[in-house]
Amino acid sequence: MSMASIVKNRNIDPHVLEHVRSRKAIGLDKDGVIVDISELIFQNRLRGFNSVGLDFHYSPKTTYLLGGLDERYNGGTRPIEVLMAFDRWHEANGRNGLSRDAALQKMLRDGDVAQIERIVAAHLGPHDAQTARRIYWWDGGRFFASKGAAQFVKPRDGARQAVLELGDMYDGRIAIVTNAHSDAAVTRDLAVAGFTGAEIAGLKIVYDAKKPSPEGLERAFGGFGVSASDAAYVGDATIDVRAAKSYGATSISVLGGMGTYKALLEEGTDMIVAGVQELSVMLRA
Repeated sequence: MSMASIVKNRNIDPHVLEHVRSRKAIGLDKDGVIVDISELIFQNRLRGFNSVGLDFHYSPKTTYLLGGLDERYNGGTRPIEVLMAFDRWHEANGRNGLSRDAALQKMLRDGDVAQIERIVAAHLGPHDAQTARRIYWWDGGRFFASKGAAQFVKPRDGARQAVLELGDMYDGRIAIVTNAHSDAAVTRDLAVAGFTGAEIAGLKIVYDAKKPSPEGLERAFGGFGVSASDAAYVGDATIDVRAAKSYGATSISVLGGMGTYKALLEEGTDMIVAGVQELSVMLRA
């Protein structure tokens, strides 16, 4: 059976939906699926840039979309280098009268990776890598994992209830598989989403998953004794699609996170839904 999804006027191929319903286990990304961390990433970048005396010109949405463009830009210093280089390119060239933020967001929505890489190659100096590391590890890095950062994490609508419903639907074989670097950060964000301590303890949590590598999914579903062909994984970015496909699981993508509709579809996700709440409703229907 072809697993290409048909998304027209918010209708989804019923055969694809039934395929997902028949899986034996399900995994979910945390960021973009259960919580919205776009404001947190923005605040993290703002603090990091200011710590080295640089102004920050980008909105939470643009900063977030940059992380979803490709695995090269999801974490680490590369997205910081892009923003530094783009500042210089925009000062020299402009972009049809658009602000830095609007110009970069347009490139991100167009998926223009080649142009962004050309800008980095042309406008990144020999000492900029060191500055990017300082931004990443100083105020930015320390702040991102702190308890105080929880104020900038927002729950996605209906996510907690949907996760609990999916857990029941898949007989408790549900896992949170995330690139977050610590169990403390995952617990912090799930608490923001409204999960109780007992509910969190009942979830299988795999952090530091290193997506798009399938390593995290192997750890999660292997622990359930479930084969890849009997698993589904829900994410918001192209790296989530790649991780699921590499592992051999069904890929489900939610909108409103790091990945654009265009990028997720082009990456070959099996199904696109508005959010995990909509997924739960459709699977229970």
